[in-house]
Amino acid sequence: MTDRPQPINVSEITRGMELDPTQYAVFRGGASFQLRPTEYIMDKVTGLVKPTHGASLDIEPNNVEKFGGAYQIKSISPELKIVQRGSRISHFEVVPREAMQLKDFQAALNKIELYN
Repeated sequence: MTDRPQPINVSEITRGMELDPTQYAVFRGGASFQLRPTEYIMDKVTGLVKPTHGASLDIEPNNVEKFGGAYQIKSISPELKIVQRGSRISHFEVVPREAMQLKDFQAALNKIELYN
């Protein structure tokens, strides 16, 4: 059995930092990564999803439990990254590493592996 990554201490988090889910525990509320329109921003000029917003995550499982259970992320595809975002320091989002087509962003999100 593989050991799961351990929690990161809130004092180690800086605004906008990138978090590696193979190093630190991070959770999604519910097992679905189906994007909602509020979870991404389209660039009106290029028609691509901006790499600024994405699916919500949290380092505190209790903060996402109410959204269908707390599911720990095991791995993400290289086209994605997890960044701290928002006023709550424990809040992260999985975003495109670079601007991309919406269908490609959704396909990359669908490749995210969760622990059982």
